[in-house]
Amino acid sequence: MMSEILNVHPTHPALPGHFPSNPLVPGVVLLTMIIETVERLHVEKMRVSGMPTVKFLAPARPDMEIMLSLIPISTGLLKFECRTGEILIATGSIEMVVSPP
Repeated sequence: MMSEILNVHPTHPALPGHFPSNPLVPGVVLLTMIIETVERLHVEKMRVSGMPTVKFLAPARPDMEIMLSLIPISTGLLKFECRTGEILIATGSIEMVVSPP
């Protein structure tokens, strides 16, 4: 299992419209951070090819420390969980393929 802390800065350009006076991190921003983290941790040997399952269970807020856990399921398949404390924010699966040379 691999873990990494994710954090969306309050000045992120996606936040002002999502929602004024009550900012939430858009799901696409969180998923982009997960993909970037997975590909960085795999040192460009693998790339994300899909996310067959994704479930958002609680809101993520700017400056919230989000613990991303990556659990290998099989070759080319990871499970991910995002938590803040005991609260599960998002979960799902990530398919990976070998990066072309």
